Amino acid sequence: MNMNLRAFFIHNPELDKASSDLFHKLQESLKKSKSANERRMELNSDDPSKEEDLLSYFSDPDDVSSAQFCTMLRLAPGKDAQHISNKLFNKDRFLISDLDSTELDAEAIYKNHYYFNISNSFLVTNLPGNTTILRLQTYINWLTNALYQINPVIEAKKIQQLADIKNITIIDPISNVIYPTSSENESETKKSVFDLAKYTLDSIRKMLTDAGSLTDHELSQMISAKLIIEFAKPKKADSEEMQRAYSALLKPVADLDHLSIRTRDNKTITKGTDIQRRKSVKIDLTESGRINEQTVQQQMALFLLELENEKKAAS
Repeated sequence: MNMNLRAFFIHNPELDKASSDLFHKLQESLKKSKSANERRMELNSDDPSKEEDLLSYFSDPDDVSSAQFCTMLRLAPGKDAQHISNKLFNKDRFLISDLDSTELDAEAIYKNHYYFNISNSFLVTNLPGNTTILRLQTYINWLTNALYQINPVIEAKKIQQLADIKNITIIDPISNVIYPTSSENESETKKSVFDLAKYTLDSIRKMLTDAGSLTDHELSQMISAKLIIEFAKPKKADSEEMQRAYSALLKPVADLDHLSIRTRDNKTITKGTDIQRRKSVKIDLTESGRINEQTVQQQMALFLLELENEKKAAS
């Protein structure tokens, strides 16, 4: 099967150091945790769904590759479907293959999972493309009790000069936004990161008196929101600084297919998905149909090595 990997760089705010200390801080935090139970992060204490994120498995660091491979789970309390028992939570780590749907003392339901591999300067993951890296960044910051920034790696060769970017357009299809009815819980409302939909609907109601009689659903069938960010041509183009700036803009956009980039020649239009560094890799399956996690780990490690080598060559 094919697995799509995305690349991110770890922002290093300290100019006197070659890389951020996130890699080492993460390793220290994992060593200190006595059990998986200690790594359960509740997303919202007021949310009745009580969802949690958990780093369930981590590899023993390899001195040669200097990379840390991890498995992330999204959990919810319950005794249905594939679930996790107290026995597993009390272990220091466990694999996806350890999940057993026949356990009767289950404490949480397994909802989904993804993997990531991290080095000194980069992180690669198969986190779905319609989910921002903020999800993983929040967990890592919680676990390490620090504030790190993890941003998308820009595929600079897709655009000859990042300084030639004229504007970025973010389109938010309002029809895909669900507004809660009186019977729905407010926490279940789906919103874009930029919340363009709500902002646009509220603005229309203020500008057009006749719009006041229309419901949000009726307006959403008629309107789509668009945010255009114009860039002045920089006097001095610093490639590394430009990459940081543009990656910061891409980071909070969940669906990069709704982001387009126009260069100053007014001819080239590129989707956001085209300029984020990605790699499609082949992953073999076990006889029971599960993915081979060793292959995932190795493919991610190879991708990290590519990124690290490119960074060295550019410096």
